Amino acid sequence: MVQEQRLVQTLLELVQLDSESKNERAVADYVTAKLRALGYTVTEDEAGRQFGGNAGNVLAYKAGNCAGKSVLFCSHMDTVVPGNGVKPIVEDGIIKSDGTTVLGGDDKAGIAAVLEAVTALEEANIPHGPVQVIFTVAEEIGLLGAKYVDLEKIPPVDGAFFFDSDGMPNEICVASPYHIDLTVTFQGKAAHAGVEPEKGISAVQMAAKAIASMRLGRLDEETTANIGIIQGGRATNVVAGETVLYGEARSLNKEKVDGQIAHMIACCEEAAQEMGGTAVCKVEECYAAIDLDPESVTVQLACAAVRRLGMEPHLVKSGGWQRRQCVLWKRDSRHQCGCGHDQRTQCGGIFEDQRNESSSRVCAGSDRGSPGMNTVVQENLFPLGPLLEAKFVKRENRFRAQVALQGEVVPVHVPNSGRMEELLTPGVAVWVSPASGAQRKTAYTLLLVRQGTRLICLNAHLANDLIAFWLAQGILPGFAEAAEIEREKVYGDSRIDFRLKRQSQPCYVEVKSVNLLEGSTARFPDAPTKRGSKHLSQLIRCKEAGMDSAVIFLVMGNAARDFAVNWKRDPDFGEHLKLAYLAGVEVYVYTCEIHLEGIVYTGTIPLQEEQLWKSMR
Repeated sequence: MVQEQRLVQTLLELVQLDSESKNERAVADYVTAKLRALGYTVTEDEAGRQFGGNAGNVLAYKAGNCAGKSVLFCSHMDTVVPGNGVKPIVEDGIIKSDGTTVLGGDDKAGIAAVLEAVTALEEANIPHGPVQVIFTVAEEIGLLGAKYVDLEKIPPVDGAFFFDSDGMPNEICVASPYHIDLTVTFQGKAAHAGVEPEKGISAVQMAAKAIASMRLGRLDEETTANIGIIQGGRATNVVAGETVLYGEARSLNKEKVDGQIAHMIACCEEAAQEMGGTAVCKVEECYAAIDLDPESVTVQLACAAVRRLGMEPHLVKSGGWQRRQCVLWKRDSRHQCGCGHDQRTQCGGIFEDQRNESSSRVCAGSDRGSPGMNTVVQENLFPLGPLLEAKFVKRENRFRAQVALQGEVVPVHVPNSGRMEELLTPGVAVWVSPASGAQRKTAYTLLLVRQGTRLICLNAHLANDLIAFWLAQGILPGFAEAAEIEREKVYGDSRIDFRLKRQSQPCYVEVKSVNLLEGSTARFPDAPTKRGSKHLSQLIRCKEAGMDSAVIFLVMGNAARDFAVNWKRDPDFGEHLKLAYLAGVEVYVYTCEIHLEGIVYTGTIPLQEEQLWKSMR
């Protein structure tokens, strides 16, 4: 049966494999080899390709050796940061890290428990029905792997058990709450705080008023609410024109969680209206609640397995979402088991050997449930159409490059005049789209490139299509009520990307595509752009003529935390942006996430406003 020494060795081997989110390749290869050696049919799906990871979910199946019930066991392969270079220490029956990294017990403790359980089943030739194992990727950064599990590759099962919960192995989580995220973007009006503060409308002050009027914290025994992140302002001498709040509400009761979100939205809208600004609220229903009947067959079978180990089962309700259950089951017959890892895995966390041995035994004794699956659909996803993966070879000139595609080197169109030297390096993975049109000299267009674990969109012209798509949906801060949206409108001697109306007021909007990242700062431009400076001059003239005008910088997929002008490459553009800002031209910096199936709007990042005021100090 379960061998403690082998279990510990498996865990030690697992934690020493680097597997921070989107970098689970080593662990995927490890578990695949282990499961295949036990006679499992193992496949790996394409989940990682959807969000820039280097591995997919590992799906394993083995037919039963008798006519028993089918079960599914699940854990996740990724860890939080810092999770690379883990050096485990075994001391007094406890496994811990050396303090410089997390241990990775979340969730390699779960993986070790599942591997030991299925090994013990085979070694002892224990009668069992069909067994399935799923090890998912990118759990820690938003359950991404679970969201992309391919339903077609999962045969029906009778029971599903998830090993990804801290606490003791006798703890069985039978309930977790509804979870709704709330993002609020307050729009005020920027102004110099020392020269003309009365012309500004502080978005920070709006946010403060809203938070002060909210009911937050523990609201009752089954409901909580929180504001966790506030982003806004970049300089003490600027009245902040934009502030973003990120919050959430959770409850085991759907009416309560809906009511709390409605209350938080009302507080934001009232604060914005009081100060003459706006509040754009985005609500995302992350997960539905789970509330299992303690008398259900699934829970009772799990309890029986715990009792066989000489422990008394303890049914618990969680205030957090039991993560693997992002894979939503059809009936109330799935539960999560404690697998022994302690929440103190942050840089020196502990893990007790005996806890995880018990988890393996619980895993081996579980045998009933009934899953089916549902995935999250991104309503704001802009589809990209068919793509082909290739390897970048070299750039011939600004608009033409060579890639290795399907065994041969072919020319492709580069729809971006920027240098992109840090992105287009020989051998890097890229994706091209088949070209249409009889006048094309190349059969493909270069669209995406991989940068680390992320995908970056190179098509500068696509930025306008994306903004048009999201304007129509009304999800862009500052343009929630945009109407009469027209593209490519002439003003003066320039063609401006958009002309629209906000509350009957005309507004001209210019869009700039950004893909240069320095540290955590996105920068524009990548190369000198006289055309960009000219556009800013026209936006200033629009403002002087009594109309609204704005420039949008769309960061095309990198991990930027803020935005700044690339003064080294084009100081003239920086001076023009400063003049535009002083003239009242609105500046927005939006971000998006790139997937192979499409592009999703993700929010805003702040402009480094202090750069634009340096000459005024």
